Amino acid sequence: MLRGTGGVNPALHLTIVAALCAGAARAEMTCAFEAECFETEACAGTTFALDIVDGDPIRFVTEFGDLAMTYFADDTWLAQGQGMSLLLSRGEDGAARASVHLPGPLVTTYLGTCRSEG
Repeated sequence: MLRGTGGVNPALHLTIVAALCAGAARAEMTCAFEAECFETEACAGTTFALDIVDGDPIRFVTEFGDLAMTYFADDTWLAQGQGMSLLLSRGEDGAARASVHLPGPLVTTYLGTCRSEG
């Protein structure tokens, strides 16, 4: 098993990483979120943003710190680190949803958009 695959089949992991790296080599992705929803509380405005940055490992760069990407498939990414998991999904139109999962369990959901840079 490859280090950092998070239990993903090594051959599949390499295919996923190669596919994302090919896209990331051309352009990194930036996501900006306008709404933040904590647990069952009403949503509020936010300026939370994240970047997906090419490298080894591919990582999410956030105000919380860097998170290593552990999974990618069909416009869905999972990154982990800093004591949290961050799940990101993006539609064809760029609409994005991110959820930050913390021990407890606690979750904060973000609504916004992602676009490729470049």
